[in-house]
Amino acid sequence: KKSLVEIEEPVVVKATAAPAQAEAIELPQQPPEALTYLGKNLKKVAILVHYPREIYLPEEQLDFLTAILKACQLNMADIAIVNQARHRVTLAALSKVLDTRQLIVFGAFSETATMSDFFTIRELDGIQILHAPALELLNTPSTNGKQLKSSLWVCLKQLFNV
Repeated sequence: KKSLVEIEEPVVVKATAAPAQAEAIELPQQPPEALTYLGKNLKKVAILVHYPREIYLPEEQLDFLTAILKACQLNMADIAIVNQARHRVTLAALSKVLDTRQLIVFGAFSETATMSDFFTIRELDGIQILHAPALELLNTPSTNGKQLKSSLWVCLKQLFNV
């Protein structure tokens, strides 16, 4: 009765020029204790995003992420959003600072990542890890966007026992 994907008539979107590639901002290495995050982390769920021009993530993507969390019976108090563009985090740092139990990584997590790496829940050092495409790809009204959201929903139901 709760669904992340709404089925409706297809929307035709005209192609526009691709947004300019954001320049990488070189940040100094920070100790794990300096890790800043959005949310209260009450349920030990970390969410990694990558937005070089934002403190955490753009408002549109935050709204979309909030809707995803609501479908999973979670809210912003339950999670910790970490912007990888601001912090070069390791799994050990997430475990030490946030006591992470589940980790969702939105976007490419390595230079060699492929779509086959997405939508698979793995466990590493006691942390369940789910890799998913960037929020922008999931938050589109296209058929591809709906398929991606559907795949994400299947994994989220398994990850959070929804």
